[in-house]
Amino acid sequence: MNSPFLTIVTPVYNASATIRRTLDAMVGQKADFEHLVYDGGSTDSTAAIVQEYEDQYPVRLLRGDNLGVYGNVANAFREARGQVFGWINGDDFYLPWTLPTVVRIFSTHSNVAWISGIPSWFCEGDALGETVGFAPIYFQSLLARGWYRRNRLGYLQQESQFWRRDLYERAGGDSVLRAYRYAADYHLWRTFAKYAPLQTVSAVLACFTVRQHQFSAANFEAYDRECGCAPGDLNLATLGKIFDRLTSVAFRHRPIRPRTLSSVRHPMD
Repeated sequence: MNSPFLTIVTPVYNASATIRRTLDAMVGQKADFEHLVYDGGSTDSTAAIVQEYEDQYPVRLLRGDNLGVYGNVANAFREARGQVFGWINGDDFYLPWTLPTVVRIFSTHSNVAWISGIPSWFCEGDALGETVGFAPIYFQSLLARGWYRRNRLGYLQQESQFWRRDLYERAGGDSVLRAYRYAADYHLWRTFAKYAPLQTVSAVLACFTVRQHQFSAANFEAYDRECGCAPGDLNLATLGKIFDRLTSVAFRHRPIRPRTLSSVRHPMD
């Protein structure tokens, strides 16, 4: 079993208030990986904080012009050495089992190109966590058509996803990320779906932090516009057909369970 080398990318700009949580969560990850933190010209202590961790785990600080979140992510991926990619922002964080789980799945399932864990959130103001109670179903055809957005089937959680380098390159990921200012991740998932299905994993792999003044909250209207959303664009007839299809496959959908990949039999098998 060949274990893939992982590259995790984190774009930052003046993230000193939150970056330690992201970095602390990387320290204990038991996997063969590199963490590339791309600083787009921070004027606070972000860079100095990242450098404090350089002797604790394989993190590398990259510096360059601030090209926006997605341009910075694209620049970091150009420096990547991994066979599997992930991307987490400087206020979100992984769980202790995240990278070992990702390595196990990609090394055991050679046909899997793209995975997502169960969506999860950390509400910073209340110090409370929240997660959905099931592993979602993502239809490849609907992903490619852009149905996973507001007013339809809901957005995908970016930090919970991991994909093979080959998929990123075949999909022209670098060009897609540089083409949009607010919603490049949405368009990246649509492009990925033209080449591979998104497989769900029955585990929480990352937490999105809900806090005031974050990029996604401040720019949600611009994000929606780049996704093609418009008030009243919900097609009820089409959505009804989709929900009928969801119901028909719900009990046949079997997400990847990391534990079943070991010699220990899962009680639900």
